[in-house]
Amino acid sequence: MAFYFSKALMLFFRTFSFVFARLIINVYFVLFSMLIALAFILAPSFLNLASPADTAFLIAGLLVFLL
Repeated sequence: MAFYFSKALMLFFRTFSFVFARLIINVYFVLFSMLIALAFILAPSFLNLASPADTAFLIAGLLVFLL
């Protein structure tokens, strides 16, 4: 009985660790994508190619798109 319990426990933790690892990878991928998008949005403002109002409008549009 203990053998089957240990096998079930091992299978559960193997599956759970795989799911948890995929979740962490997906979260970091989303955060990295948002960081890249924010860099492209803020770059014209830092280079003085866009007004602050344009930058605020773009950031608001990004937030609405993400929510």
